[in-house]
Amino acid sequence: TTSLPLLSNSDKLTVGVTATCDFARYDDPTIQSGAEKMTVLPEAGAVAMLSTARSIFVSSGSAYPPLLFRELFRRDTDGQLYPLGTSFARFKLGRGGAADATKFTLLGDPALHLAAGRMVALADSVNGNTLSGKPVQLKALGQVRIAGTIRNASGAVVSGFNGAVSAEIFDAARKVGADHEGTGTLDRYYDVQNSIIFKGVAPVKNGAFQFSFVVPKDIRYDSTGNGKIHLYAWASQSALSDPAATATGATTNFILNGTDTTAATDTDGPVVDLYLNDKSFRSGNITDQNPLFIAEVSDRNGINLTQGTGHAMTLILDENEQTPVTLNDFFEARQGNFSDGDVRYRLQNLPEGKHTVLFKVWDNQNNLTERRLDFTVESGQGLAVGNVFNFPNPFNPSSEHTVFIFPHNRAGDDIEVKIKIYTVAGRLIKTLRDTIFGAPSQIRIEWDGRDEDGSGLANGIYLYKVVARSLNGNFEAELLQKLAIVR
Repeated sequence: TTSLPLLSNSDKLTVGVTATCDFARYDDPTIQSGAEKMTVLPEAGAVAMLSTARSIFVSSGSAYPPLLFRELFRRDTDGQLYPLGTSFARFKLGRGGAADATKFTLLGDPALHLAAGRMVALADSVNGNTLSGKPVQLKALGQVRIAGTIRNASGAVVSGFNGAVSAEIFDAARKVGADHEGTGTLDRYYDVQNSIIFKGVAPVKNGAFQFSFVVPKDIRYDSTGNGKIHLYAWASQSALSDPAATATGATTNFILNGTDTTAATDTDGPVVDLYLNDKSFRSGNITDQNPLFIAEVSDRNGINLTQGTGHAMTLILDENEQTPVTLNDFFEARQGNFSDGDVRYRLQNLPEGKHTVLFKVWDNQNNLTERRLDFTVESGQGLAVGNVFNFPNPFNPSSEHTVFIFPHNRAGDDIEVKIKIYTVAGRLIKTLRDTIFGAPSQIRIEWDGRDEDGSGLANGIYLYKVVARSLNGNFEAELLQKLAIVR
């Protein structure tokens, strides 16, 4: 009950499956079970839960979920998954009336379909070696090229499929311990396969795709288990959840161990650029209380996503190293390019004042890069403008223009800007006007150095006032600065 309100999966509502005690006890009006809470959370949680309304034996809790999953992912003759209600009924009917099976229940719309495509995304080969035979070995630091196809329910390549495919590749499963009884000692162990060695997007053309990457140094060298490839493809101009235009697939026919001794030595860390809200942001600028942290990273050997010991991609706010934020799950590789990608993470409810973020990232050869970004939070609902300047200053209107530049704390708002230019005696000689829709963090407005009549101005010092107004709330701010014209 304390963890459920922390869920923030509004864009990825799930179908939950549990086999634990009475997690879905729905017939007691005095309490709300965990499964019920999952289905009624506002903008989070699950669209449906398949769970137990009463306690079951441990043996049933281990044996039944795989059988339930088998029914959930069974397809009809058109390649479409059956509705949840049909799959659930088949699961229960197939148990021959076993007492524990009758305790499973479906909370949700039985007509729902899981958002899985009618087509299959199939990884056909790795480095030219087919994945249909003996498991293929991948080595740390080795270059890997995976080729695949989109196929229909009968196994034929869908040559008219054009779009993109998202790929996630996992290292072998590892055992994780848990203190099941709350005694302070680990008394239960289970397998977890969540160490990502590659995540990226590649184009699909005429039903075929391929992508390349470098295997990170941080693999499980002692493992004899298989890795896993997850694929999700969607056709161009189609909704990501449209079953008729999407394809899913997975394979485990490969292992990861050993090291590629031919790999070139690399001692350079990733190249990193940091921003808040958008790429116009510069270190030291102002922002709002909930800025979007953006990191652009690139490395010829790829970015380490394994979360190996001490090598997680992290963000440290205000030098508080006791509570680092792990950002591996927020990394998105650029389409068709395994070496470049972006990290986007929303900072929340920052107090007013000066702040710093320290970003750490490793490449697949475990070379580290650290970058720091300074910024100031201007809280409240108003518009704040800071560090107004023009460049170049002084400038020569005969051969160049100058650009007025200023940051603000309302990135994404529609901003109306007036720049009023005065003589030192206070006479208004020029007013620049512009409205920037969806304004970036830093606004730039160019001036040719001429007055309202189109005449060039004499050499000397001039004053200018920047008046900015957010149209998303009618907030206004202004600042005064000086410029010089020199010929």
